[in-house]
Amino acid sequence: MTAEYMSLAQPLAAAGYTGLVSVMASVANTSLGMALAQRIFDGGNYTIFAPDNDAIARLPMNITSDPEMLANILSYHIVSGNFSEGNGSLQAATFPNDTIARTTLNATDLVMLEGNKSQVLVWTSENGTVMIQNQLGTKVAVSNSTVLGNFLVNGINGTLMYPTNLTSTLNSRNLTSLADVLGSISASNSTNETLADKLEGLTGYTLFAPSNMALEAASQTLSSLASNTTALTNVLGNHIINGSTLYSTGLANSTSASGETLSFTTNSSGTFVASSSGSTTVAMAKIITTNVLVNNGVVHIIDTVLGNTESNSSAASSAYESAVSVAAAAATTTETGLVTGPTGASSSSNGENGDSNGGNGSSSGGNAALTPGVDSKWLFMAFSAIVFALL
Repeated sequence: MTAEYMSLAQPLAAAGYTGLVSVMASVANTSLGMALAQRIFDGGNYTIFAPDNDAIARLPMNITSDPEMLANILSYHIVSGNFSEGNGSLQAATFPNDTIARTTLNATDLVMLEGNKSQVLVWTSENGTVMIQNQLGTKVAVSNSTVLGNFLVNGINGTLMYPTNLTSTLNSRNLTSLADVLGSISASNSTNETLADKLEGLTGYTLFAPSNMALEAASQTLSSLASNTTALTNVLGNHIINGSTLYSTGLANSTSASGETLSFTTNSSGTFVASSSGSTTVAMAKIITTNVLVNNGVVHIIDTVLGNTESNSSAASSAYESAVSVAAAAATTTETGLVTGPTGASSSSNGENGDSNGGNGSSSGGNAALTPGVDSKWLFMAFSAIVFALL
């Protein structure tokens, strides 16, 4: 183990985290492990989520025998920044709000966010206990916190697994209707690429995913559009923000992949997303689960299909191009502390007269022409398949 790791391993072992120390020893001489050490021992402040010995002991053999995988998992347990409340406890928003921060996990085969950003970690305080969102819809509890030099170490009762692809995530969250269709329909007549593959190939996006119940409730309305290619394409596009990953802490008026405005309101009943055409609100849904992480974006689960059949091709194109530009500029910066606004976009005033130069803004335009990276053909095929599956 390198001298850098030893400087942290010794106090961790003294605090009882011997299992974590063994993981550090396993990865210390890997290329990923050495890069991680160079980063976290640069004098900055970091917050570590330290699995207890029982959690480490539960790791399967296929993980413990793979130092490179262990190094990536370890990277997902380290957050850039000081998240101490000042009394040694972990800073955490109170449920239903979340605290979101960038981890040190940025392996390009595991994280495909816009601007080459590293993956985030999400946690919240529930009934006085800090709970961390883990994959497969599970949560991990923080048991205690202590300061070790420039590290805030938080003991946790499980091992955190980094986000995976959209299909696995949708299935783990019981969004099976959407997952089955996206995984079974081809995106092209000339390739074996599915609609799920198409979304999983994007670099940064936000998906407002209707629950199984929401899709079932909308089946009659959607079936009436089955023969209308443009309308179905627009409806699905109005559930996607292309090129921008908007977590709950950064939800702001944005332009959808169909070029219409998505706006957000929060009250005592929860947070709602509205899809508007011009100044007219066409559809609204409650966000019932926020910040479902995937390796290349984020999913928010909604209770109602956003049945907006309108589009604005100029606004969609402008928003995507601006998102790409903003993300490229952000790629040169290191994000430390709370994650708030989106990487790839800034807010938009409305769907018709927004500022085309401002982030995810919009401008007037004609028919549906979804932005680069979101093809209208596979959007239509996706919603058509959903319609017929519900009939």
